[in-house]
Amino acid sequence: MALIKCPECGKEISDKSKQCIHCGFPLPTVEDVPDGFCLIDGVPRDLREALNKIDDYPTMTPDEQKRLKGWIFGQCQTISIYAAEQLLNIILKTHAVPKEFDGSYKRVGNGRINNIQPTSKNTLKCPKCGSTSVTTTTRGYSLMLGFIGSGKVINICGNCGNKWKPN
Repeated sequence: MALIKCPECGKEISDKSKQCIHCGFPLPTVEDVPDGFCLIDGVPRDLREALNKIDDYPTMTPDEQKRLKGWIFGQCQTISIYAAEQLLNIILKTHAVPKEFDGSYKRVGNGRINNIQPTSKNTLKCPKCGSTSVTTTTRGYSLMLGFIGSGKVINICGNCGNKWKPN
């Protein structure tokens, strides 16, 4: 079960619920999604144009392929460009638009797209930049305070250098 945002009120709800528990907005189910549409984060997205263009995909220039990936990214709105590339690869392999796609993917590894894993809800992220490159350490000795508070635990972001106390 994953949390998605309600298309009407924007509050987080379960992706398995039939309607929003906050505003009562009816959510589409996989059975309600017509051909050529894909249910992403509870919202059906029209991807029929991508389906029409995949027949020309092998003869497309790299710029045209990049534009198609960007078009899918723009249509889906809530997924990353890497998840859009993964969705395009699914469409290319199956010659069909999937009825449902989980857009909560992140890029991992050495910059390669082929190693995509779902993000965990319990992953520690920097509150300033959202990076998951976080180390937990103790404050240590300072010239001004000496050893006072040197055993307190702090988190340090490896991306932006932000320091904060863990919750």
